[in-house]
Amino acid sequence: MKRYVSLFGLWTRQCVYKFLLLMLIMAAAETGLFALQIDAGCALEYALEHGYINIACAVCFVLLCAMLSAAGCQGSGKLGYTLSRLRVSSWGAYICHWLHNSIYFFLFWCAQTVIMLGLCALHKHALGVDYGPQAVLLASYRVDFFHSLLPLADWGVYVCNALMVLALGAATAQFSAQERRGRRGKAIIIMAAITVFSFTRSMGSAGSVVMGIFSVIVMVWCFFSGTELLKEDGDETTA
Repeated sequence: MKRYVSLFGLWTRQCVYKFLLLMLIMAAAETGLFALQIDAGCALEYALEHGYINIACAVCFVLLCAMLSAAGCQGSGKLGYTLSRLRVSSWGAYICHWLHNSIYFFLFWCAQTVIMLGLCALHKHALGVDYGPQAVLLASYRVDFFHSLLPLADWGVYVCNALMVLALGAATAQFSAQERRGRRGKAIIIMAAITVFSFTRSMGSAGSVVMGIFSVIVMVWCFFSGTELLKEDGDETTA
């Protein structure tokens, strides 16, 4: 168990400070874009929907995918040497990396939700508008990007987002595992592109079902890819 904790810590040391810096950049960029809408005197829902916040989030999301994919590659520090010293199985290392990356994607969306709530508070303070929590709840229903982050009673979106987090974690871990064997993983490229263009869903949209099914397909793809890598490593050991 200690070997996997050490492996988890290895990836965390490579990612945590870069992740925090990325979150600060994302918060600053989105606050700046939102401030332009406040200066124009826009209403809350209009400012959230037309402030290009989703575009800033998408750019940071792509950077996060690249960061997590690169963190487990052979060229990232002394990873290959450390993996051999820890004597962990290829499958165990893959599952550990999958869990590690999934946590970061979950934290990313949590941070984006907190930023959105912070922007609502900023709008209320800056314009001196006296509205209660009900206005924020209505915004989360009417603004599609906000609703995709904070769907309230729309439980299908929660399930879809959880599946997307797991699929993205699996895809980035697969990319790293493939790269260490001189290959290129394609799952994260496809999953990241689909997420960027399909993450925003309106209330009651069938998009959550489609994205959920696609996320399961990606996880199955990565599972069989990991099984194939494990088999190859076993054959090499036997030889």
